[in-house]
Amino acid sequence: MERWWLSIALGSVSLVFLPILPTISVLILVALSLLVMGFKWRIFSFVAVVLLSMSWSVYHAKNYLNHRVPAAIEGKQFRVLVKIDGLPESTKFGQKIRVQPLAIRSKLAYDIPKNTYWQLTSDKTYPFRPNQQWQLSVTLKRPHGTASAGAFDYEAWLLSEGVTATGKVGRAIFVQ
Repeated sequence: MERWWLSIALGSVSLVFLPILPTISVLILVALSLLVMGFKWRIFSFVAVVLLSMSWSVYHAKNYLNHRVPAAIEGKQFRVLVKIDGLPESTKFGQKIRVQPLAIRSKLAYDIPKNTYWQLTSDKTYPFRPNQQWQLSVTLKRPHGTASAGAFDYEAWLLSEGVTATGKVGRAIFVQ
């Protein structure tokens, strides 16, 4: 039983050592072929489980990458309708708020994926409350963290929280 768990863990962790993400369909096709061969030789079953675990990890990695803000709109200011997710937080850099974007209100070619969240900061203090809808003028960028050993990895934390972009609020208008 431990061998199966080890092969699942090995498949999940193996993506760290790859320079590019492999194609999911190729991984699954090879894994299914090895699974058939595994009926006769048991070692192929473990390799097939490694590949299936790897394909599951590739699926989630590509899903995250598809939810990130496109580089084409990074740094450009645009209007968007958002739903406030949680309470605002006051920091020394201003007011910090997590939002769920609902619709773009500018002439911008960007389809917002479902279940996307942004972490925004504002110099001004607005009366944000959970589940309210606001029209914000925002400037976004992709999340990034520091690569220092032992330091807090901000990008990994944002990934674990489901945040796909960070940015600044220019103007805010209450909608409902």
